[in-house]
Order: sequence, then C-alpha cells, then structure tokens
Amino acid sequence: MEWFAIGHGVLYILGVVICFYLVFPMVLFLCWKFSVNPAKPIHPGSNHRDYGIILTAYEQVDFVADAVKSLLDMDYDNFHIYVVADNCKPSEALMFTDDRVKVLFPERILASNTASHFYAIEHFTRQHQTILIMDSDNLAHPQLINELNRYFDLGFRAVQGLRSAKNLETTIACLDAARDIYYHFYDGRVIFDLGSSATLAGSGMAFDSALYVSMLKDIDIRGAGFDKVLQARLIAGGERIAFCPVCNCLRSEKLLPQNN
Repeated sequence: MEWFAIGHGVLYILGVVICFYLVFPMVLFLCWKFSVNPAKPIHPGSNHRDYGIILTAYEQVDFVADAVKSLLDMDYDNFHIYVVADNCKPSEALMFTDDRVKVLFPERILASNTASHFYAIEHFTRQHQTILIMDSDNLAHPQLINELNRYFDLGFRAVQGLRSAKNLETTIACLDAARDIYYHFYDGRVIFDLGSSATLAGSGMAFDSALYVSMLKDIDIRGAGFDKVLQARLIAGGERIAFCPVCNCLRSEKLLPQNN
C-alpha cells in the first residue's frame, strides 16, 4: 500500500505539471486577446543606423549565396555583411563581388556560435552601431532592417524578428514549421504584447553592438543554446527583448550542421 500511495502521489504531481503546461498558454492567450492593445511603432524606422550583419556557416555553404543575396536585396544600404565560414574551404559559393560582403575563414575550427560572432566582431571594417545575427540558411525579407529599426527607435536594444519556414515539402518540415508558429506566437508576440520580454530564437535577432559584446564577452559558451544564455543575461541586466512580428526571416533549410 505504501508504494501504491507513493506512485499515486507521483502521478498526481505529474498530472498537475502537464495540466499547467496545457492550461497556461490558454490563460496567456485569453489575457492577450482581451487586454488593451499595446502601443505599436507607427512611424517608419530611421535609416541612419549602421548594421554589422553576421552570417555564420559551419562546414556547409550550400545556402550562403542565397542568404547573402537576400541581405543585399534589402531596402536598406547602411550595413556590412560578415560571413564566418567556420571549417569551410574557399569555393565559388563564397566569392562575392559586392564590397559590402566580407568572407572570413577562421584559422582554427571555432565550432561555436558565439566564437564565430566575436571572430566577426574582431574583423569589423568599421564600428557598427547594431549587430544582426543570421544563419546561413536564413533568407531576409526586404524590409527586415527597416522594421527592426522601428523598435530600436522606441528605445529597445534587443529585438527578435519572426522566423518562418520556407521548406514545407515533407511532413517533418511541416511539423517543424508548426512548432515555429506556436513558439513565435506564444513565446514571442503574446508575452511581449502583455508587457514581458520576448524569447530569442538564435537568428533573425538584432542587438545594440555594445550591449551584445558586454553580455557575452566574458563567457565561453559551448553547445547549443547560446541564445538562451544571452536571453537570461539580458533580462537579468534589466533589458526587455522586443518582438517584431513583421520582421520575417525565412529558413530555407534546417538540416544543416550547426555550431556546437
């Protein structure tokens, strides 16, 4: 009977936990749905902000050319692109004629997102006001930076854009896209509109340059989840991460090797 009681208690606790994660999103949605609409930026973002766009590639460069082209095609021109080709060999896919693109080949394998970011920062051609983090499989919307600037003009120093999947050719890809829709709606738009801080997604996100460096310069992050470490540090430092629902950043493919 004692073991039965213990088992019953464990199942009860497990049921409460599962119930919480099922009910809490609905509570958030109802609060968001019937709350007063928060103030939104209504004016076009400024066009003087200088961006250092860091695009990281690890081992494979199949999508780099398309990613760079989407950035160069943006309706904005005050930026410089830094492609960090970590553990990649020089190839035609990494040859660009535009002076706004700089391809970097680290002398040693970095195998780390943040290490790649700081390698790019150390090789900036000039001091950029803002850093935009992109992955090699990301395709930027033409208005991406203009929309990000709207939130920077409101005083935010960290902004997460919307990421959506382009590849919907398989069931797995569709399920992954559905996860992103749910994730960005609740952990991005809903909690930000309710006055909290949006979560970071690892790419399609922009930061005040000095802020980004100060948050991560003193730690060595290995393994996945650097964005969650950064998110925790930003919030602990009193920053509120904005979510821009119209800053669309398409993911052309997810099945690529990732930095550790």
